[in-house]
Amino acid sequence: MTVAGKEKHLWLYFARGDWELSDIKTQETEITAVKFVPLADIKKIIGTFACSIQPKKIELLENHLKKIGIKI
Repeated sequence: MTVAGKEKHLWLYFARGDWELSDIKTQETEITAVKFVPLADIKKIIGTFACSIQPKKIELLENHLKKIGIKI
């Protein structure tokens, strides 16, 4: 995705554990934001200009979470 002449990427990670966003160290010149985002919110933007995540990948993630006993 390109916004205002700059290429933008959305990286989605799933992580479990006892940690806070402040524990994540980023290279500020390359990272715009790091956020916790509920899966339901991600599903709402699939297919928009802001999200290139394929629905099949979300389905695979949901199936995996269910398989390992995480309620979503």
